[in-house]
Amino acid sequence: MQEKYFDELSVLQILERVNDLYSDKIALEIFQKDGKMRMITYCELADRTRDISATLIKNGIEKGDRVCIFSESRPEWGIAFFGIVTAGAIVVPLDIKLEEKEIGFILAHSEARAILVSGKYIEKIKSIISGFTKDVFLISLEYEKTDENLLSIGELRWKKTNHIIGTLIMRI
Repeated sequence: MQEKYFDELSVLQILERVNDLYSDKIALEIFQKDGKMRMITYCELADRTRDISATLIKNGIEKGDRVCIFSESRPEWGIAFFGIVTAGAIVVPLDIKLEEKEIGFILAHSEARAILVSGKYIEKIKSIISGFTKDVFLISLEYEKTDENLLSIGELRWKKTNHIIGTLIMRI
């Protein structure tokens, strides 16, 4: 009988299992601005997941908090998803086709504490949240720094030496 690797596992447990089995295999391919493809292995995906999770936790995101993703479809969307879930937060995806009023409504009513946002939509999000009374933590999904006031995922390099990170943190 064939062993069943993924029966009754959570999304995060599946990510860990896949990382254990295929750590050096390609998980994602990302187009860079120079037109070249950047390959991300499952091990790197787990590292980036930890980076986002640790950053959210360090910035006060707690289990059950809502964190939005506002981005077009791209590999970083998935990385953001895993990072949010790993931190124990609830993912609130925002459709890029929504009007500003609709986005503001969702952000306000979801009580989102953070937003991971594509560089294309940073100014739009900043405009929407400028009227909010509560602070919302923003992280750019770009690898290059696009805004001096925002962290970019390219800056999130916690590595395994950080005291928060040892194994994949899971707040589930």
